[in-house]
Amino acid sequence: MIVQVTFALFLVVVAVLLSLRTWAVRRTYLTEGSDSASAAEADYFDRQFRRRTLTNGLIGLVGIAVFVGLWVNDPQAVAMFWMGVLMLVVAILALAAADMFSSQRFFRSVRRNVAVERAKLEAEAERLRAELRRHDSGNGHSPPERQRGKEGSNEL
Repeated sequence: MIVQVTFALFLVVVAVLLSLRTWAVRRTYLTEGSDSASAAEADYFDRQFRRRTLTNGLIGLVGIAVFVGLWVNDPQAVAMFWMGVLMLVVAILALAAADMFSSQRFFRSVRRNVAVERAKLEAEAERLRAELRRHDSGNGHSPPERQRGKEGSNEL
């Protein structure tokens, strides 16, 4: 009996701690990150917050159910009760899988956008380098840094 009570208490404490962390992340996002967020990013974080809040609540509910289950005595009631707890656990697993796949899809999109931006910046840098080389070769003079270096090496 002490093991079940300890496990139930553990689940409730974990649910409370996860909820506090979820709310802290949400508060940070709302105060710092939401100004520059795109609509897709805001939608992703809103859905993530709802999924995680629901999951934390279900974990706490399973903890309470483990504790309450100690006093269920009727065999038929015990079977129905623990089937209900099992359904809660399955719901937690489904929400975890949904969170995982959603995060995977979102961050794949972010990586793709970063790669596109990087390619644009690299192309722009290469264009500027080519323009600088063209400018250097077109006027017959080296850039000012090189001229200073040559002048400094001329000794009388």
